[in-house]
Amino acid sequence: MDTGSSDSGQLDLPLTDVFPTDVAPTDVGPVDVTTDRGDANDSNVGTCIATDAGADGGDDAGPDGCLAQLALFGTGVDGTGVPLAGGSVDPHYTLIQSAETTLPGPNAIVVSQIAEGYWVAQGTTSKWIAPSANQAYPGADPCNAGGTYVYRTTFDLTGYVATTAKLVGSWGADNMGVAIRLNGTSLGFSAPSYAPLTPFTIESGFAAGQNTLDFEINDFGCPNGLRVDLSGTALVRR
Repeated sequence: MDTGSSDSGQLDLPLTDVFPTDVAPTDVGPVDVTTDRGDANDSNVGTCIATDAGADGGDDAGPDGCLAQLALFGTGVDGTGVPLAGGSVDPHYTLIQSAETTLPGPNAIVVSQIAEGYWVAQGTTSKWIAPSANQAYPGADPCNAGGTYVYRTTFDLTGYVATTAKLVGSWGADNMGVAIRLNGTSLGFSAPSYAPLTPFTIESGFAAGQNTLDFEINDFGCPNGLRVDLSGTALVRR
């Protein structure tokens, strides 16, 4: 890492920031949403937070389409979005490429000791992850090798209209975020540093079923870490 700005920042992402462009919020209260595929695969896929404000428009959701929150998570949290203890294995992100031969993955570890005064402080919606828990500066132990690290999270758009999906987030990395890839395609995003977090929005490139989202970082030497805040919505297929 270098010893640049110690300013920190974290996005506050209201639900209105993740509405697809053809959807407007309404006063409809949250309700359980179940896709109707007419077979044994019917399933509850989320909570209705808004309805389609316009005509069908060919999006397969119909004029009464329901906008639902996707099952997406920031780094370092459990299945309910609560931050995990340092040293825990992140259940939503895996380390799929590692420059550290002694820690090849796939476990991504929630950081217990961060580079205080340099990195964005641990938050309530996400925490730093790394190949190992101690990423203090100075004093990271073990000192993870410099090089390329890639972390992956996955999400499923089965039951949703994939073309209406929208993801909003922010990310930071030590030393820098090189690329975000959706289903293997780079989206042209980078994160220059570990503070503040850099915002991003994704509105295309989604697959109808399983999707992968990869975060590639370049580390110049310990400490080493990735931080992601992430949320998203899509219309439920009727």
